[in-house]
Amino acid sequence: MELLEKETLACRDRNGENIPNYVNYSFFNEPYYQGIHSHQQAILGYLEFLHRIAQCNHWASVLRGKTGNPASIEQFNEYFCSIKANPLIYIKRDPDYLGWKTNPIYVNKEMMKAEKINPEILFKNRGIYEKAFFHETQTTTVSKEQFLVLNQRFFPEREHLKIYEWDASFSNRFNRARDCYGAYLWSIYDKKRKRITVISVFLNP
Repeated sequence: MELLEKETLACRDRNGENIPNYVNYSFFNEPYYQGIHSHQQAILGYLEFLHRIAQCNHWASVLRGKTGNPASIEQFNEYFCSIKANPLIYIKRDPDYLGWKTNPIYVNKEMMKAEKINPEILFKNRGIYEKAFFHETQTTTVSKEQFLVLNQRFFPEREHLKIYEWDASFSNRFNRARDCYGAYLWSIYDKKRKRITVISVFLNP
């Protein structure tokens, strides 16, 4: 499995335009699909992606302190592609004890539980995914039409999709959103494209 860096960073760069800032998409090439195991690896890969973003944010902060200028998107993405993620920290305890600390990221793999759901459930009109995307506690200028176009582009042939909805209690990265308005996490395998998409929604104040 491999993170599709260009596609994933492109979504992050466009946050606020047609993707709310509290919604994240990451994409993984998966030529050797192994069911739930592949989905779990994609979720862990997504958390490693967040670690790399945190490392890049620190680098950009240092750069601005030295030069007085913010890093450009091009500089940020170039640095991202040049580094490896700091490793996730695996624990046996419930990560609730870590409170709202988000970095480094801790994971209890034994707590990684997911429910398989049908595409009709995920993409249902006014379903849980859409409600999280347009949650009443958040502010976004993204329209319902943009939401539908975005999902049609990412998931054009939904009969090929294998979807899992994850309980987000296994990592401290989700603690704050879980304690506030909700943390949502889905992994979606496209059999035709041999690609897994991870969608996360962090509903923080």
